[in-house]
Amino acid sequence: MSRAALPVSATVLTKNAERHLARCLDALRGIDQVVVLDNGSHDATLAIARQYANVVIVEHEFVGFGALKNLAAQHARHDWILNIDSDEVISDALAQSLARADFADPAAVYGVCRLNHYRGRAIRGCGWYPDIVPRLYHRRHTAFSDAAVHERIIMRPDSRSVVLAGDLLHYSYEGGAAELIAKMQFYTDLYAREHAGKKSATTAQAAAHGLFAFIKSYVFKKGFLYGGDGWVIATSIAANSYYKYIKLKEANKP
Repeated sequence: MSRAALPVSATVLTKNAERHLARCLDALRGIDQVVVLDNGSHDATLAIARQYANVVIVEHEFVGFGALKNLAAQHARHDWILNIDSDEVISDALAQSLARADFADPAAVYGVCRLNHYRGRAIRGCGWYPDIVPRLYHRRHTAFSDAAVHERIIMRPDSRSVVLAGDLLHYSYEGGAAELIAKMQFYTDLYAREHAGKKSATTAQAAAHGLFAFIKSYVFKKGFLYGGDGWVIATSIAANSYYKYIKLKEANKP
């Protein structure tokens, strides 16, 4: 993405994102505007963001991922919104695909193939790849759901789904198992709070979901090919499935 900047506003949510943010924003230099929405960082995140001429900083308390992403889009200069996590990096191949995107069709919703990394290793098994996620959309056509967790871009009846070539590099688990566990705890807590009193959950349901998630990740999605890393990833996926239902069960019956 060189020469003229793409007529797109990228949105990036941050909180204590100093480890990866510079790498993320470096890859977005070809985007006309980047809206960094921060919710309470106390590290060097904001200082890093201020170094980029195309970055606008907005600060807001955490109100759920979906709501924050829509709030960030409201501060955008352009109608085309590219949502990127602070630990994600646009590859050169994906940048080239973005430059060729059809910005004349507001009904197009563009997905990207996210390539997740664990301790610096690209993982193409375990159900982690191709992790296709919709990320580029026209804000007058659609938006993110308001879900606190597992938010998605809403596909309208007339939306047109397109998958861009090239990978979105995801570096969320450079620290290994500790980061997997921390993220699992955070997301399962959010899931339980969001669905408490609205959905039921049982211990048997939790166990069944956890067991199936492990078998799917480690066996069917070939996590075993990644040795110990594959085992850790598969067990974390199983734990996520198990504990979100256990926490929901406990939230329903305090």
